[in-house]
Amino acid sequence: MNFDAGNLSSWGSRLIDGNNGIRETSQIASVYTGGSSSGGSSSSSSSSSSSSSGGGNGDD
Repeated sequence: MNFDAGNLSSWGSRLIDGNNGIRETSQIASVYTGGSSSGGSSSSSSSSSSSSSGGGNGDD
């Protein structure tokens, strides 16, 4: 089996290009663009706040 990124399966097409798919919903992380995050200036402060929230996803 050979991998060809230009020839997606039906499942792959749905995942990448479908409604609410990766192409439609993805955003480039600020770490790659040089921008700052809104969560704070250091990664240690954001990791400690997420671990203290219980669920870690902010929906608690």
